[in-house]
Amino acid sequence: MGLDMYLSAKRYVGGWSHSKTEEKTAYNAMMKAIGKEGWRCEGSPHLEVEASVAYWRKANQVHAWFVENVQGGNDDCNSYEVSAEQLQELVNLCKGVIKGSPLVEGQVVVSQTLGKGGKWIPNHRAGKVIKDPAVAKSLLPTQSGCFFGGTEYDEFYVADLEDTIKQLEKALEEFPEREGWSFHYQSSW
Repeated sequence: MGLDMYLSAKRYVGGWSHSKTEEKTAYNAMMKAIGKEGWRCEGSPHLEVEASVAYWRKANQVHAWFVENVQGGNDDCNSYEVSAEQLQELVNLCKGVIKGSPLVEGQVVVSQTLGKGGKWIPNHRAGKVIKDPAVAKSLLPTQSGCFFGGTEYDEFYVADLEDTIKQLEKALEEFPEREGWSFHYQSSW
């Protein structure tokens, strides 16, 4: 249980007689790869390829950004198209937050214990916390939710941002829009 977040890249591939040779070749190769070699819908010979290109678990600050900037505020677990420009904006925000949020020694929350009266008590260990979370709170604030993970501004928050940069930069490089790829974000919890 918890917040799972997915980014996929999709691409239309046509097998039309008027399609470019490389597109028809790709269509035939993909149909062969799925065990349907020779299959062709004469009325509309095409397929759509979808690849999973990024995955997060409980990175609620990243999810909140997608909800506000891509989903129009609708946190409904539907799939939403997101442009390469929007993904690059998120990368830049993550870099800005990391740059403006130095980590210092502190106590981080690693779990919670249900105490008397049904109150949750945080369990801590030595770790790193953001010295002054003002930049993080301003640019990529955390979001609480049912099983959305921690809302502290600490080493785990920063690790989510570093992971976001790594995944999105790779996705943008490997699945460029100029080659017909489009990106889609979806969450579940």
